[in-house]
Amino acid sequence: MNRFKFDYRSYRGRASLTDWLKRITFILAVLVAVGLSILYFAPDFFSNFSFSAPSRTDSSGNTSVQEPSTSQSDSSSPSQPTSDKGTSSATESEEEPEETTETTLLKAISVPVDHILDGSATQLAQQAGANGVVVPMKDDDGTLHWTTNQIFGEPFQNGAANPSTDTIKQWNQGELYTIAQFPCFRDDVVGRKMDHTLYTVSGYRWMDSGDYHWATPASEEVQDYYISLMVELAQLGFDEILLEHCGFPSQQDGSLGNVRYPSEDITVLMSQFLDKAAQALQPYETKLSIRTNYEILQVGATETGLTASALSGTISRLLVPEEELQLVNTFLTSQGLDTPPTLIADCTSFSDSLSYDQILSLS
Repeated sequence: MNRFKFDYRSYRGRASLTDWLKRITFILAVLVAVGLSILYFAPDFFSNFSFSAPSRTDSSGNTSVQEPSTSQSDSSSPSQPTSDKGTSSATESEEEPEETTETTLLKAISVPVDHILDGSATQLAQQAGANGVVVPMKDDDGTLHWTTNQIFGEPFQNGAANPSTDTIKQWNQGELYTIAQFPCFRDDVVGRKMDHTLYTVSGYRWMDSGDYHWATPASEEVQDYYISLMVELAQLGFDEILLEHCGFPSQQDGSLGNVRYPSEDITVLMSQFLDKAAQALQPYETKLSIRTNYEILQVGATETGLTASALSGTISRLLVPEEELQLVNTFLTSQGLDTPPTLIADCTSFSDSLSYDQILSLS
């Protein structure tokens, strides 16, 4: 019988306590070595992945991981140091400042043409603190205060040489801004002419509450006559022409129940008139303005024919009552005009705090 059938070896017995202690000590030594290696190499290892780690700060103020450089240079951060703002301001101050154009507001007073002729208008403007004047050059009754080449109406001195024309032209070359006040279709001279009057439905000449006749805006001859007069005023050197009663009458002028309106669209008639007037004045660089109010602008399509759209690109300014400035401004804004006119305040006293051009005591 083979004694090595089961390959028995010599018997060594069980491990002693000393052997187990040696093994445990070895294992602990290995674990300690691994732990120390992790603590030593971990910061450098994780710093390479700082973009994915949150930027937290412990109670001692030391960050656990490095923050991305972009967050440190963010100028919108509320914790940006004061020194950084000072540096930014210093940099901006070194840049070349932008050029600014100071705009002088218009402050004009209304003076009769006689004050132009006797030379007292300049003194009156200086006493009022004004840098401009408004001169009535045409009255509601049709009277003109200069000699005209037109024979359609009746000028102040028909057919006579009027020395005031040269005086006005010379005076307009001064430093004051000059505006010619010019009533349009409320014209008792032209309105009395049967071929050019505004008729009632009964065939009579219509008259307003002030007993003035009106010329009809539907007449091409009437339109051409007024535009010719505006050109003459521009040639006299006026910087601006201020139109009044520009259009068909409104309820503010008198009862409209018996007015005979033309078959043409009155808004189209007024737009065409203003377009022709603006084009005629363009070579002289003379501005065209209109005196009106909030109510007249609102009823333009049905009464006067003067709508907001007709003002765009043709009228430089609107003279409106001071208390209606905001109303008119809001109204014009709501119309979405491409080139809205600027506003002038029709006031009873000048105000330094008002941000609009002003005309004083215009009647």
